[in-house]
Amino acid sequence: MNRRFSGGAISAIPAFPAPTELRPSFIGSWSLSVLRFLVFLVSILTATLAPAQSVLVSLRADKPVIAVGETTTLRVTAQVVPSLRPRAQQIFAWHLDLVQEFADPVELSLASIARPSSDRDPGTSSAGTLEGNFLKGIYDTFVGFPTAGVADPVVLLTVPVVGRREGVAVFRMQAGSGPTNLSGDFLVTGTNPDDVWTGGNYTNAVASIEVRPTPLEPPRLTISLDRSTTGQGGIVMLDFPVFSGLLYTVQFTEAIGSGAVWQNLPDAPHNTGRATDRLGIGSRFYRVAVTD
Repeated sequence: MNRRFSGGAISAIPAFPAPTELRPSFIGSWSLSVLRFLVFLVSILTATLAPAQSVLVSLRADKPVIAVGETTTLRVTAQVVPSLRPRAQQIFAWHLDLVQEFADPVELSLASIARPSSDRDPGTSSAGTLEGNFLKGIYDTFVGFPTAGVADPVVLLTVPVVGRREGVAVFRMQAGSGPTNLSGDFLVTGTNPDDVWTGGNYTNAVASIEVRPTPLEPPRLTISLDRSTTGQGGIVMLDFPVFSGLLYTVQFTEAIGSGAVWQNLPDAPHNTGRATDRLGIGSRFYRVAVTD
């Protein structure tokens, strides 16, 4: 126990709904170009497209080095490859897996995963399913973003990650392996209705997060006085920053020196980042003890 103190990838086209299957309200929000693409899609559902790499996929951590208890965000972006951009209209749909390799030092905040630029229509999207070290079958569309991923990278996914223990976590993206009717990873439409491309390049879709021990710098203790309590001389309020996964105890002594006896304030541990003490006669000195 450490103690510290302070003082102060596609073989067939994904199966999206045919126009006759779309709900009326859904049709009303689709642009003419998208409907044109769906008519084209119906005509080639039995065709097999050669595997390609039409989209560059990137994965990075906003903060690649964090302390235990800190949070960073994995960010997945995609952009049409340079050779196709002059003819591309948009990334129309995507389907990916997030693979956690050596993920023991961190924890994914699954409830906070976001697809900020996608449609997030419940009928054509999913935030994925966690199976072991795979977050499988994350997919969505860009009906509401008709130029998605052409001129600039588009954010597909953001995943908050919390550091739990010292070590290095490695993550990578791959072609989706979710629903059986989704057999690929990307579908890119062209400005020419006869143009459609598939497949992703995952060379840059690997990211690592290093989790280090909580910094040795002790938390800064802020002391203030509340005299509004009636019948007492006042309340001493002691505030300090906290990290999850650690125990914090505010202690006091009435004399500083080699023989000082430190005692815990009531209601320890004080993991909320605040402790209080009664203002009495004489002097008291305070410190924060931090333990793993």
